[in-house]
Amino acid sequence: MSPWRRYVGNASMKFTCDPRNLEYLLKTRFSVFPKGPYFRDTIRDLLVDGIFNVDDVTWQRQRKTISVELYSAKFRQLTTESLVELVHARLLPVLENVVNKSTTIDLQDVLLILTFENVCMIAFGVDPGCLRLGLPEIPFAKAFEGATEATLLRFFTPTFIWKAMRCLDLGSEKKLGTSIKGVDEFAGEVIKTRKKELSLQTEDERRRSDLLTVFMRLKDEQGKPFLDKFLRDICVNFILAGRDTSSVALSWFFWLLEKNPMIEEKILAEICRIVNERDELKNKRELEIPLIFRPEEIKKMDYLQASLSETLRLYPSVPVDHKENRKFVL
Repeated sequence: MSPWRRYVGNASMKFTCDPRNLEYLLKTRFSVFPKGPYFRDTIRDLLVDGIFNVDDVTWQRQRKTISVELYSAKFRQLTTESLVELVHARLLPVLENVVNKSTTIDLQDVLLILTFENVCMIAFGVDPGCLRLGLPEIPFAKAFEGATEATLLRFFTPTFIWKAMRCLDLGSEKKLGTSIKGVDEFAGEVIKTRKKELSLQTEDERRRSDLLTVFMRLKDEQGKPFLDKFLRDICVNFILAGRDTSSVALSWFFWLLEKNPMIEEKILAEICRIVNERDELKNKRELEIPLIFRPEEIKKMDYLQASLSETLRLYPSVPVDHKENRKFVL
């Protein structure tokens, strides 16, 4: 498919979905197509100098550091434990309450809260407490949602207009400023508290594996501890990346299952077959309640994995990736 041009805000953009173009942009000539000043300026108030708003050496340095931690055994264990706790102790009771009371909910909103809580635990090591009966409104969650919505609106508004609104503290820019202040206050308080905790704890108690604690133990290129601003940027960027992408993928997945009951039956059949292979059933013992799937069992769920992959192919969690052409090489 040939690229086609469209004007968004005051930016002239070309859109393409041709795999050859994508490979060229994201792999072959990756260094030639950075995020660019337009993107960075538009989203800077929220993401500042985090990995999703930097280019070149700064991006490479952050990516290298984060990648090492994300693939560590401790970090994977934290992610697994966090999800198990949230699904069984939070999500299922909320859904069961809806069924028992015959009320309706917006599943996409609930999944967004689920992924938000999970990524907050992973990034900051704190529990926002959003996913509970009644779905209470949490100040940090409200501030983060408000900041992302107002930031996104900038891409559909001419730059001179939103910058004028920011100077005059009007409309969505006023909301953005208030929301970012709430995000910064939360992040600053968590960082301050965590530093105090680590200074008082023993070595065994310091073995937390959330992203904030991990980066507090690391040093920068000059051998000095990372500044609070850097810690804030890392965690806020990580929350933004993990919250929306996962919840969007899950929302489309369940929507597709509702539209394709035969696929749902095959997934359930695969799960039942794997559970029936458990030693408890072979020895005619009762299964543990609640039923928690083990890592080795999840690895065997090939049809489920294929269904999730197909969902992402049809409805990507990040359908648009903004790049600027540093050199005219096309």
